[in-house]
Amino acid sequence: MIILQKSPNGPRKMVPTGFSWTTFFFGIFPALLRGDAKNAAFMFFSALLTLGFAALVWPFIYNDIYINDLKAKGWTEVKDGFGVEDSNDGKAKVPVYHEATAPSSGFRDNPRLDILYSEPEQENPKIKEEPKPVPPPVPTNHIGVAASFGRKVA
Repeated sequence: MIILQKSPNGPRKMVPTGFSWTTFFFGIFPALLRGDAKNAAFMFFSALLTLGFAALVWPFIYNDIYINDLKAKGWTEVKDGFGVEDSNDGKAKVPVYHEATAPSSGFRDNPRLDILYSEPEQENPKIKEEPKPVPPPVPTNHIGVAASFGRKVA
């Protein structure tokens, strides 16, 4: 997988390299979805003329042809650390970060997110709040209505 970019601050495309499994299983549709109508037409007509044999060849060459077409249109390969290092030793692909582009130490560096990651306020043991007094219950009569006018309820 390589990353191509049209201009220094322009959009980026992650382009697969090597064998194209999507072309193997879905034929011309990956080329059409990528906006590569020219190569989709070549795939269709070559498969039509060779009675489908070309459909077995295209997955081996399509990704390289697509990359070369993009480079001819002015896209350049990006090697600034935001990409994925493609190793041929069979190991997993891992993101590669250089010191200048390494991610920050976390969200704490973003002032807009400070409220989400603020430290809880510590209680001061010297200051203790006095509990608020609970008012006495209101006397009620036998049906639960508050007694009034100074009469005693039995």
